Amino acid sequence: MAKSSRRHTWILIVLLLVFGAVFVMRGPVRALAKSSDLAHLYSAGVLWVEGGSPYDGKQCAEVMRRAGYAEPEAVDFGSFYPPSTIALLSPLGLLSWATAKLVWMLLNLVAGAAVVWALVNWMRFGLIQTRWLVALLLVVGFGATGTTFSLGQLSLVCAGCAFAGLALLDRGKPLLAGVLIGLACLVKPQLGLGFLLLAGLRREWLVVAIGVGVIAVVSGIGIGRLMHTVPDWASQLSGNIAFEQEHGIMLDSSPDGELRYQMIDLRPLVHLVLPTPMVNLGALLLVTLFAGIALIKLVRLGLDRHTLLSVSGVGLLLLMPIYHRYYDAMFLLPLFVLLMNQWLRSRTDPWLLTTGVAMLPLTIPLQSVIYLLHLRGVVPDALHFSWFWQNLVLQVQSWCLLIAAVALIIWTWKLPINDENRAVSHSMTIPNNQP
Repeated sequence: MAKSSRRHTWILIVLLLVFGAVFVMRGPVRALAKSSDLAHLYSAGVLWVEGGSPYDGKQCAEVMRRAGYAEPEAVDFGSFYPPSTIALLSPLGLLSWATAKLVWMLLNLVAGAAVVWALVNWMRFGLIQTRWLVALLLVVGFGATGTTFSLGQLSLVCAGCAFAGLALLDRGKPLLAGVLIGLACLVKPQLGLGFLLLAGLRREWLVVAIGVGVIAVVSGIGIGRLMHTVPDWASQLSGNIAFEQEHGIMLDSSPDGELRYQMIDLRPLVHLVLPTPMVNLGALLLVTLFAGIALIKLVRLGLDRHTLLSVSGVGLLLLMPIYHRYYDAMFLLPLFVLLMNQWLRSRTDPWLLTTGVAMLPLTIPLQSVIYLLHLRGVVPDALHFSWFWQNLVLQVQSWCLLIAAVALIIWTWKLPINDENRAVSHSMTIPNNQP
């Protein structure tokens, strides 16, 4: 048994070294070279600090031109970030562009460590060293982690705050949990608010109050400064959003959308059955239906006794109704832990197996890889532009999210109400030195 355990440990270490090397090349190395998405946040932060308008594209481009950014025109459409996010991360605007990239990369590393710690807390197999190695391998080997680093995205920081907050809540630390979940909402509201809602559904009112308080204070600071320096900031922000929705390519999930292949949400699929004006509403209603069905069962099971299942479901459903690209797949990591908890304890189920198979294409940026095959001539134009390729192959990750959600909901409904399975129920602490 000891020899087998040591062999497994060495296998995990070797895999960690291999995937770690790939991660370093895909993530931090590229991040120091460019961090294109961070440029939008950095320019907004500089302007917020200096009293300019983060929603004026010309001012943003000028900031990045002064900073020596290679493509300042890439930010000339102004920011889409809410004042709360800009205010929270405005200290980056006090730094040089080179230093800001390094600091943001270090913050991502801290957030990654927080995600690893949360996953370890939710694992129910093996010894503590095995859990740490598996959690590290999950985070480092997951394709979305490298993508988040390379672009300078906010997803990992948001996930780190949300996951660590809920793990701390299970450990009886609601104050820290509330602060972290509130920070997650500020970093990426469209994702973080889902976890604040989960805390509310669990009736953790102290956590909700602290989270709302953190949001209110930072939002007040962000909006207050903009009202003083840029009185028409709200109209500028709404104008940026309206222009992008009408003329831009970033949010266009229609069959003609140039960046449609980068989206993993359900809107590209909803376009197949609904006219364009109804797509956003249709996707939202579908996910609301899924959430309602799942919630009915989870409330009967006990949300506070099924943290990992709840977090997995929230992370999965949040990716489905609105614009999300591959880096946001970070929020699927708890679902991988849930699957491992079940499989490694020989608890197999066809619906859980379906969920796991559907999750596999989401471990790498598959849609972008498939798109690159066409750019390099591997996939001929006739095939690439066919209905089958555009709507099934190039949107395979959106289809997989949909399949995984349906299968997970069915599996959840099959759980007995009096389920005492500690691989699913996670409010009880299992000592770290026990399997």
